[in-house]
Amino acid sequence: MASRVEQELTPHELYQCYKNINKVTSCFLVGLKLSQKLDPEIFEDAIKELFLSRRRLKFSIYMEDENKPILIELSNFPSNCIEFWSTDDDQETLLNKFHNIYFEFGKRHELSYKFIIVNNEWIYFICEHTLFDGSSAALILEDILKILNTEELPPDPNQYDELELNQISKPSYGLLATKTMESCAPNWINEKFRYLFNPLLSNESLKPGWIINTPKKHTYQYPIHIISFDRYDFQTLKELGKKHGVKFTSFWSYLNLLSFSKMEDENITLMIPYNVRPLLSDIYERAYGLIVSSIQHIFKPPNPSTANIEWEYCKNLEKTLSEKNLIYSAGQVGLLDYYDPLDLVKRNINKPRSATLEISNLGLRKWVGMDDLHAKEYIFSQANSLTGALITQSIASTNEKVNIVIGCAPEFEVYFTEYIDNLEYLVKDVLNGNLE
Repeated sequence: MASRVEQELTPHELYQCYKNINKVTSCFLVGLKLSQKLDPEIFEDAIKELFLSRRRLKFSIYMEDENKPILIELSNFPSNCIEFWSTDDDQETLLNKFHNIYFEFGKRHELSYKFIIVNNEWIYFICEHTLFDGSSAALILEDILKILNTEELPPDPNQYDELELNQISKPSYGLLATKTMESCAPNWINEKFRYLFNPLLSNESLKPGWIINTPKKHTYQYPIHIISFDRYDFQTLKELGKKHGVKFTSFWSYLNLLSFSKMEDENITLMIPYNVRPLLSDIYERAYGLIVSSIQHIFKPPNPSTANIEWEYCKNLEKTLSEKNLIYSAGQVGLLDYYDPLDLVKRNINKPRSATLEISNLGLRKWVGMDDLHAKEYIFSQANSLTGALITQSIASTNEKVNIVIGCAPEFEVYFTEYIDNLEYLVKDVLNGNLE
């Protein structure tokens, strides 16, 4: 049964909620592969224990009326949130099956997520985006792993005061002014105006690039390609970037932008979602929720015929991820206070996509568990969305393996093979020492 504990959604949660209601976006997922198989009952007990100890997991999204979703806290554990699958499907096939799962709001006893255990060794947390971000999903799986290892969980970190989160999400006057100017002034004025608050980098632009005018296809079934690195190859890529003062996300972004530029000499929008928790107090470190923002910049294409890596270009990408820029960009979430979230969702549905690359990195996950029961690898796959990027990349890493799931909007499918070939060729050149 559902208790009568009710809570309103934040503007950010409402925006994600309306995307789900209007079937604009699919669910997303994070999976964890255990170092050994376990019996189904062990999984069930661990998930139930976590559910009872974490309030955020108890929320059900209920439609009080047609236009007012609210949160209702469940008092009992719904056993239908766990499924067990036995299958020989490859990972790409599985991910598309998961993305086709739809969570319908309005049923008082239904959750907007589920756990799927595959072959008794993979645990997948599949959910829609209203209440959780990618880091939440990874934290949830890590907490289950702690329970499986009979570790005691700390008190619920989700009982935090939202004042600090609201404060960092509040847009600065500079961001408000910049966004206002973007909607009503030509680029040459915007460029001069933005210089006052957040100057353009040398390889940055205000002009969107390649527009894909192919009509959007309303489907959650996207082409998927997975690139995996063992610890040695990943370390090679990280060390090369580190040598030039560039972290992996920035270096990987450059290789992807270069792959685009070999196809079209056009500007490319780079979007990087990021976890806001490290910018907040320690109490937020392992909290579940929608504690995420993103940076977004339009870049001029790298030189497609370069014989060497353009490290200055990479360093400019790195600058966009400075703490100062992350704090500034966190205010983008607060901009939703100034919009009708439902209207915003509907206005973006039929808008043609520009060449946008979205790279979301859950980072190297901390070791949890013991040698005989730990996470061998993670996999992360962002939501497929009618209003999302042309290319999405979802990165998750352990000390043993890195998985990068590359998703492609249907209207870009005719270019996808060429894009992947370019990227894998560049990576091979870097690993072989032919591109430095």
